[in-house]
Amino acid sequence: MTNNSTIKMKLYPKYFKQIVSGQKHLEIRLYDEKRKKIGLGTKIIFSDYMNGKNKICVKVIKYKILNNRMVLDALTEGEVYDDDELYIIKVAKQLYSVEQLEKYEIIAIYFQRI
Repeated sequence: MTNNSTIKMKLYPKYFKQIVSGQKHLEIRLYDEKRKKIGLGTKIIFSDYMNGKNKICVKVIKYKILNNRMVLDALTEGEVYDDDELYIIKVAKQLYSVEQLEKYEIIAIYFQRI
């Protein structure tokens, strides 16, 4: 899906600085109603959660949606995941509760600064 819309997201200062410095190119979020608007080409305006005046604009270059069972049942015997999927699953389990992961899928958003 290609999408030329713009959405806004807040980040904690540490992660905001990582985008500014060029270290961060992937954001992992719950695939809720707001994130369902994301497609290739979507512009995201990230703002610093502590200082909303600090903003940076990026463009989605790739995204991956991981279903609930994939995240919740990860690392069960016989399942094969690539390195990206393993990283996304690990981060999602750290960020979100089991209840959130049961309710929503996960979207991994790959982006570049514009």
